[in-house]
Amino acid sequence: MEPFVPAIWNVLHDGGIQRIEGTIPGDIHVHVSIEYLRERFGDEGDTIIVTLFDCDVFSHRLNNAEHAVSDLTAIANESLTILSTEMEGPLCRVFTGVGVLEVRCDGGAISLDSGRNVSLEELISVAEAYLDEWELRSKSSR
Repeated sequence: MEPFVPAIWNVLHDGGIQRIEGTIPGDIHVHVSIEYLRERFGDEGDTIIVTLFDCDVFSHRLNNAEHAVSDLTAIANESLTILSTEMEGPLCRVFTGVGVLEVRCDGGAISLDSGRNVSLEELISVAEAYLDEWELRSKSSR
C-alpha cells in the first residue's frame, strides 16, 4: 500500500479544499468537498475530513507568486482544487488549479463529516469502484 501521503491527495483528485482547522506544527484537519465520492458512503454530510498528524509544513504558493501563504484560513479561502501530487523527499507537493500546496506530516487519518472513520484502503476502493462504473457508462454511451 502506498504511504498515506501522497495517496490521500491522489484519491481526492478533483476535490475542493473547503476548510482547514488546527495549527502548524501539529495536527490539522482538511475538509475536502468531493461529492461523487462522499455520496457513495450513504452517511449524511458532504465532506471528507483528512487529519494530518504532526504537520510541520502546510503552505500554498499561487502560480507566479513570490511567497507562499501559510495561514490556514487564507489557504482555505483560496478554494483550491486538488489535481495531482509529487514527492520531494518527505515533502508532498499537491498541485492545485492555481498553484502548489506543500505538505509535510507524519501520516494521517480520514473521517466523514458525519463522524464515521474511514480507512485509506476503503476510500481507495470506493474511488476505484466509482471510476470502474464511470468507464462502463462512458463506453456504453459511445
